[in-house]
Amino acid sequence: MSKMSARQLCRQTQLPSKALFYFSDEGKTGIAPTRIIIEKDAVEVGATVTVNWQGEHVPAKVIALSSKYSCIIRKYSYTSY
Repeated sequence: MSKMSARQLCRQTQLPSKALFYFSDEGKTGIAPTRIIIEKDAVEVGATVTVNWQGEHVPAKVIALSSKYSCIIRKYSYTSY
């Protein structure tokens, strides 16, 4: 069994740096840092989360999350909204 440093453990549990959100109230999408997500425990593609968008708490659907392998990992096509 190998030991894992605290730094390695933190890297594995961190959220991706950016996300693509869909705002159903406005019918628009936006790319923003994941730090604007208020409840970070349920962040996954397809989840509806509350974000702090320009000082307002707004519901948004997570369409994609960034990763170290690609800029944005797309799960849904643009026509599936």
